[in-house]
Amino acid sequence: MKGLLIVVLVFALIVSSGGLVMALDKTASPASMSDATRNQLAAQAKNKLESRQWEVSVTSAGKKAATETDVFTFTDGKVTSKNLSAQGYKKSNLNVGIQDDGTIVWETMQVNANNNDLAFFRGELSGTTMRGVISMQPVKGEKTIFNFTNASQQAVTPAKETAAPVPAPKKGKK
Repeated sequence: MKGLLIVVLVFALIVSSGGLVMALDKTASPASMSDATRNQLAAQAKNKLESRQWEVSVTSAGKKAATETDVFTFTDGKVTSKNLSAQGYKKSNLNVGIQDDGTIVWETMQVNANNNDLAFFRGELSGTTMRGVISMQPVKGEKTIFNFTNASQQAVTPAKETAAPVPAPKKGKK
């Protein structure tokens, strides 16, 4: 009887210590973050993007992979693409989240004011490296996928408003 009691106690100790180790692993894991913590990290992530311009290399995902440079600007909780703005796409709100490993994920959808074509963006920022995908979905025609990676980033300097020049007073005849 005494031997059975010892076996049961040792078994209970092993099971409870395993549960303790699993509980410690869970609390240390970002996957178990509370919603409040995750929301706080997402707000910090938004701040990391805010007032920044990211120069990116955009490559088509087809056989003839052409690469071009674009600039994404993040201001006032919105994002614009320099190249797509020139085609009629309007800046759009930004949805920012955080992955379990701390990677910042941002997503947006832009609409072309001229023809209602759509552009879906999904970007990931890890450290100073941004990469992602743009899915161009025209009203008519085939969907096109582009990949992007950053070449550089810089702070956005606010545009200075300049007043119209004041004309010099005219000299009149005396």
